[in-house]
Amino acid sequence: MFRTGFDIIPGLGMALLACATAWSAPPTGQNDIAAHINGKPVTYGELDAEVLKTDRAFFQKLYDARRAALDGILVEQALAPEAAKSGTTVDALLATKIAAQMTAVTDEDIQSFYDQNKAQMRNKPLAQMSKQIRDHLTRQGEAAGKASVLAEIKRTADVKIAMGPPRSPMVIADNDPMQGPATAAVTILEFSDFQ
Repeated sequence: MFRTGFDIIPGLGMALLACATAWSAPPTGQNDIAAHINGKPVTYGELDAEVLKTDRAFFQKLYDARRAALDGILVEQALAPEAAKSGTTVDALLATKIAAQMTAVTDEDIQSFYDQNKAQMRNKPLAQMSKQIRDHLTRQGEAAGKASVLAEIKRTADVKIAMGPPRSPMVIADNDPMQGPATAAVTILEFSDFQ
């Protein structure tokens, strides 16, 4: 017979469940304390600076997730009154607004996409690729429609976004090629691939 930890220690399962529901997201402000080492506090800002040295992609993913969450909250708050008035849900209203921005994918659109991307089609005929192309173009249209609805909401609502994209400090070596005075107010960095 299989025995779980809940069978062995009665009540442990409920205690763990109670703890799990009481947990919340840890503080993540740059000055919030993550640990104390020999009595000295270590802040989330210090941890972030260390992680940024080795994993910049993490910060980009975190930023992208936060922007998506912010966009979702913005849509929810902006469309909730209109949805309530019309007796529908925010999701249904958003879907209607997105659909109004879209145009139907035509056979000509499919042919044009096929012709422009023939190399990626691996010699498959248009008839075989048509459904996949239509689905792809429809998803692109939905994404563009959602972006358009979101842009309209941002134009008409009182929205001030303070969150900026992740930034990494750039070090310019003394022997790096440059133009203009070293004391210029703005520095523009250009990354090139010299293969």
